[in-house]
Amino acid sequence: MATISIKPLLVGAVLIAAAAAMPAQAGDVPLVTGEHWTKASDSEKKAFLVGAANVISVEYELRKNDRRARPGMINALITKLQPMSLTDISKAVDDYYAGHPDQVSRAVIEVIVTDVANVEPGQK
Repeated sequence: MATISIKPLLVGAVLIAAAAAMPAQAGDVPLVTGEHWTKASDSEKKAFLVGAANVISVEYELRKNDRRARPGMINALITKLQPMSLTDISKAVDDYYAGHPDQVSRAVIEVIVTDVANVEPGQK
């Protein structure tokens, strides 16, 4: 039985939970932006990060034995985010939106990937 590291799990779970909490019209996929993040409670932010960690961990585990299908971005996210706590990641996102109030329309997951983890999409 494979074991799964808790930190990537936590990162994914929060992103999912926050997205699930957002109202959506039929056919729409809710996208959590800085507008939502800056109004969310600490518990809601951490729930979002736990959801994201779950998604990242599942993707990692499903593809870990198939190097051809294992996206470099997932590896990079796990490597960069694993040493951080949920509080660290949440604070980094808070700090980003506080320092860039004109960018609250940016998706939280985009901020986490490109500005917190410093991963560029397509990175190997």
